[in-house]
Amino acid sequence: MYKILDNLATHGIAYNDHTYYISKKRVSGEELLTFYEATDDDGKKWLIVDARILSDYELNDLQDYLALIDTSSRLLDQDHSILICCGAGISRSNAIALGVLIKHFKMEFYSALELIQRKVPICNIDPLHITALKKIFNVTLS
Repeated sequence: MYKILDNLATHGIAYNDHTYYISKKRVSGEELLTFYEATDDDGKKWLIVDARILSDYELNDLQDYLALIDTSSRLLDQDHSILICCGAGISRSNAIALGVLIKHFKMEFYSALELIQRKVPICNIDPLHITALKKIFNVTLS
């Protein structure tokens, strides 16, 4: 697990390194949703937001990014810690974490990207995701 903030982290869910105990948890909100919960070595609980609906190989619908970012933001508003996962923890999970930093934590795009790159040494967000997030958040070169 790569902790970006105390309540926001990324990881590759495809790896079975026995670091986390995974269980299902129900979370109340606008509707009753089921999430997987991970417990880290310190006993802290993290709700998993699964970013594997995105593809690293073709264009994704912008609504898919927004759904993952909005879900993450809503969980943070409910005082949950979230672990955004994809297959390897390299691209998709970090792309969604970037969106969460911008939308929920009100960070500037490039500052948020730099923070993720510093905290997640394996981070290599696919250019397709960067382009989509720039479009969503109206980021242009200055």
